[in-house]
Amino acid sequence: MSRKGYEFFDDEEVLETYTSRRQLPTSPNETIEAPIFRDLIGEVGGLDVLDLGCGEAAFGKELLEKGARSYVGLEASEKMASLAEERVSGLNAQVVRSTVEDYDFAPT
Repeated sequence: MSRKGYEFFDDEEVLETYTSRRQLPTSPNETIEAPIFRDLIGEVGGLDVLDLGCGEAAFGKELLEKGARSYVGLEASEKMASLAEERVSGLNAQVVRSTVEDYDFAPT
């Protein structure tokens, strides 16, 4: 039985390894991805953010703290979506468990 890519993070051992390493200040997410992401996205005050493949929503929480008006994180992995929901709980945020291909984008 073949697994879909997003199911990779639904494996307990993989998820535990990823989350423990993700917390390190020397993780690739923090040293490579985050600075580029922050530079590209710029100021977010008052913006509505849609994050495709939000993972555990670390960037989503950061963007809301920096003034984004709302946040929708899209995540196909059940376990990552659960972590994302915990992270942005109580904020003006929503986590949708879906693949990008299956997500029904609301008209603007």
